[in-house]
Amino acid sequence: MSENHNHEKIRELTWRGPLSPAQRQELKAWLEAHPAEKESLALDSRLTESLHKLPDAPVSSNFTARVLEQVQLEQAATRRKASRTSFIFRWRWLIRTVSAVVIVATAGVTWKQVQSARTAEEIARSVTMVSEVTSLPDADVLRDFEAIQALSQTPAADMELLALLK
Repeated sequence: MSENHNHEKIRELTWRGPLSPAQRQELKAWLEAHPAEKESLALDSRLTESLHKLPDAPVSSNFTARVLEQVQLEQAATRRKASRTSFIFRWRWLIRTVSAVVIVATAGVTWKQVQSARTAEEIARSVTMVSEVTSLPDADVLRDFEAIQALSQTPAADMELLALLK
């Protein structure tokens, strides 16, 4: 048993009324171990005796009903507070979510516009390059393109002929 718990147990025993011989023995042992608490415990004991001498206060006939009503009011207030806290939390969550969606959408639209501007710039550059060409070859040149291309290709080396030449 912890020291603080033992101290509280002894104090509660003195409040409840006369102590049994075993409890008095336990109190005596505890006071010997903690002499600094003797004055405080004596004060508690005198206060308890004074309270026991007081007459019982008259209680109204609807005392229990009023206590229960007060408990219900406090519980309702706690529920309202929890509800408000939950509403505020949901509202903040909604604001944060909407803000995140707006930021992502804005970034997406901006990225799409930048891509469109780059594509338009590339097309403009290509058109400018084509328009700067002063003359295009005649269509007749392109008619014989395959034949001209075949002339420019060299055949693969004949390895047998090269071996004979050596």
